[in-house]
Amino acid sequence: MQMADLYRFLGAATPLAIVKESKHRTPPPCPYYTTCGGCQLQHTTYSHQLEIKRLFVEDAFYRIGKIQHAVPPLTPSEKPFTYRRHITLQIKQVKGIFQLCFSTNNYAPLPINSCLLLHEEKDLILSALQEKFKKLPSSFSLEGRAKLLKVDRGYAAAFSFKTKLTSSQEKTLTEALSPLLEGLWIGTTPKKDLPLSFSCLGLTFFYSPFGFVQNHKEQSEKIYAFAEKLLSKSKKVLDLYCGLGISTLLLAKSGKDVIGIELSKESIALAEKNSQHNQIFPREFICSAAEDIVDKQIASFKPDALLVNPPKTGLDKKVRESLTAPCIEQVVYISCHPPTLARDVAFLKTKGFSIETLQ
Repeated sequence: MQMADLYRFLGAATPLAIVKESKHRTPPPCPYYTTCGGCQLQHTTYSHQLEIKRLFVEDAFYRIGKIQHAVPPLTPSEKPFTYRRHITLQIKQVKGIFQLCFSTNNYAPLPINSCLLLHEEKDLILSALQEKFKKLPSSFSLEGRAKLLKVDRGYAAAFSFKTKLTSSQEKTLTEALSPLLEGLWIGTTPKKDLPLSFSCLGLTFFYSPFGFVQNHKEQSEKIYAFAEKLLSKSKKVLDLYCGLGISTLLLAKSGKDVIGIELSKESIALAEKNSQHNQIFPREFICSAAEDIVDKQIASFKPDALLVNPPKTGLDKKVRESLTAPCIEQVVYISCHPPTLARDVAFLKTKGFSIETLQ
């Protein structure tokens, strides 16, 4: 059994007894850890968590990519807890009352009053929101999702429901929740509007409560700075899956000729807004699926480097094949899923690429 398979198996198992504790075992700080399905490694020291994650990557490269390459120690976070910008919860009826929930290991709804990944346990925002939801009429159609976001002076929240609320229900919900929140959205409609923004390496970026944004501020800054360092010798960069334009604008700021490509219309609109706000202007932002446009852009732009930051599914087959164009001397790949990273790197190795840096 390979290492990643072993950890998946252990994560699905229920321990009956601990015969002998590992030297790495530590009491998990979260009161929901044994039932919540969100975290899997709080029972071991942070230094050992880093080693387990290093082994995930090493195993993926060896087992899926057939690549034997040393994976260096991970860059640790300065904040193993309270680091998340936002969390997403389910809104469920539990024993006849509405509650904000995670899922248990058995996928049952788990009402929570704190999440140590988002805030300290003494922070009462989730408890206060739970009390408000408990008092809402059980006849309301409130099954759905809630995204809770940290902002400068507190919290904002965006709610989406399986069934459209009536205007009366929206009013009741808005009046109940507004005193607790700096910003409030029901569906896509702002009920208490708040421009959402954050800083990254000296620039300001606006984002949407409904779009993707890296969740760990400090670690994501390290990722973008590292990618920028790796591309220091490049002159023309094609930035695929550019999102809000963070990497595109940072590269343009450093003097690169850069084009950002992103499928989401909302993200591209925000990238343009971020460009104007920071007064940094890359060559172009293009709204398109990467696989639909990458050949054309490589042929016309002739980049010497590509930065790719795809979703968990990794690179589309057409994108992988396009990366082998003669003009491309370097590919920097930011991945959130080691198995698809290993698959894509294995393909690139068959086309003459070699791994220069793995972090």
